[in-house]
Amino acid sequence: MQDLGLDRRSFVVIQMHALQHDREWMRAVENEPVAYVGLLGPRARKEHILRQLGMGDGERLFAPVGLDVGADGPEQVAISIVAEMLAVHAGRRPEHLREKRGGIHDG
Repeated sequence: MQDLGLDRRSFVVIQMHALQHDREWMRAVENEPVAYVGLLGPRARKEHILRQLGMGDGERLFAPVGLDVGADGPEQVAISIVAEMLAVHAGRRPEHLREKRGGIHDG
């Protein structure tokens, strides 16, 4: 696979509807310096792919991808994924703002 041009500011989400393709993309980004790798699908799918590749769960792997917001349908799932990416980018653990002490923009 050719150079993907990814760097530490890159965020990747993988889901090609074919296990073989997901495995190939996981292998392609394994050594890339990306900030985030999301793998769509059930936890068992992730474990199967990682086992086949001889990889472990890294800090930058988010699988199943997205935040638990009760998403229903592809548009809402996409929003849950983008919300998770924003939290990772900001170095924040997602939480309700009403439960946050101090200002909403305080780290």
